[in-house]
Amino acid sequence: MTIAFRCGHSLTMPREASAAPVCACGERVVSHVTGATPRFVGACSGPHAEYQQVEPDTRVLVENRLTLKTE
Repeated sequence: MTIAFRCGHSLTMPREASAAPVCACGERVVSHVTGATPRFVGACSGPHAEYQQVEPDTRVLVENRLTLKTE
């Protein structure tokens, strides 16, 4: 896939890359990506979807509770 950065430079990298893309000039903000077909995993359907049973992670909901402000 080809990644275009905000600075105007582009970078070609494999879809399965483990590191975040960074331009040679140091820019990290991605403008757009071309040549990559989207893949969705989970409770979905469609031509690019791979169905997989996804269990909710309730630990995140309990550990990161929001405190509501009262006036």
